[in-house]
Amino acid sequence: MGKLLGAMAKAKEGIQRGKNAEEEEKRRKEAEKERMGKEMVARLLVRISKDDPDVEGDVDTQGQEEGPVSKKRRLSGRLSAGMAGELSSFGQALKEGDMLLVQVKQERFVLER
Repeated sequence: MGKLLGAMAKAKEGIQRGKNAEEEEKRRKEAEKERMGKEMVARLLVRISKDDPDVEGDVDTQGQEEGPVSKKRRLSGRLSAGMAGELSSFGQALKEGDMLLVQVKQERFVLER
């Protein structure tokens, strides 16, 4: 009977180690996704700050765009709409990046006045 209980305890420990390893792997993958999302936002902000166009298209009341529209403007719209639904942590990082972008643009506008 003692051998049976010992074997059961070892089996339970093995199962628990397997579960802990799976949970650790999940946490590691989630942290990696979040880190990659933050890196993408940081790279996007650096790229935007380097080649920020002076002229962006005007948007009329109908929603049709006139004039040149920057690539970053189209890309940020796609990223905001697409990735936020798939990865909530990436979506949060993207929102923070968008808010930083808005803040930088507002500061530039104030400085230009």
